[in-house]
Amino acid sequence: MSDLPQVDEGLRIAAEEQARLRRGMAIKRATVLAAQVLLIVALLVGWELAPETGLLDPFYISRPHLVFGALETWTANGTLWINILVTLRTAVAGFAIGAGLGFLLGVVLGTSFWLGKIITPILSAIQSIPRLALVPLFILWFGVGATSKIALVATVVFFLVFNATVAGVRAVDEHLTNALRIMRARTWHVHTMATLPSAVVWIIEGLRISVPWAVVATATAEIMSSNEGMGYLITRSASQFYTAGVFASLIVLTLLGVALTGLVVVLEKYLLAWRTEGAR
Repeated sequence: MSDLPQVDEGLRIAAEEQARLRRGMAIKRATVLAAQVLLIVALLVGWELAPETGLLDPFYISRPHLVFGALETWTANGTLWINILVTLRTAVAGFAIGAGLGFLLGVVLGTSFWLGKIITPILSAIQSIPRLALVPLFILWFGVGATSKIALVATVVFFLVFNATVAGVRAVDEHLTNALRIMRARTWHVHTMATLPSAVVWIIEGLRISVPWAVVATATAEIMSSNEGMGYLITRSASQFYTAGVFASLIVLTLLGVALTGLVVVLEKYLLAWRTEGAR
């Protein structure tokens, strides 16, 4: 009984220390956010005032108020939303196909020694082909519609997710899998209870990296051959010497990439919630 006050005091000190650490982290996050906002504001102000110095020609760099004016005009007449939807649909479809195939093949080749040895080098050789070189081939195969663009996005995403999945599967602790096999666990039990939970961190990282590339691949395909989408708006604006339109399209593509990456971060927090709970 005499030890209870000491235990209570230790718990109180630990709780206070955790609260202090949480306050410190909150202050750090707020500081970082404030610094980011100030940096963006400073860049916008510098961009707006740069042509006034005479060192930069507004014809080539435009100005923020003109860019936002272009966004306002496109929003009012519906041009922006229509093309965002086209780009978003292509990026999401290509991402889903590429990520799904990359995950499945990564698990298969990562867990199978002989298949991995035979097929992985072939895929590595295919990966060395420049993605832009595949665009004419995809157009020949699938035409100039959305299918060829989805194929390009899926190809880009596939290798990113595949490589991350293979690395994660092969990095699983052998002691854990051996222990399960000693207990006569079936192969699919070993993979579902040890391999995939251990590899999920790598897989999520592969998804996070591939999201911006999906948007980039979509815009690239639209720039090369399309009459709709944000990439098309870039091409159309450039052909009309409408610099503000080019920058407006680039800003929208950036925001799309950030938004989609945010969804992956939310997915990561959901799938890896057990790590946070285990650290408590």
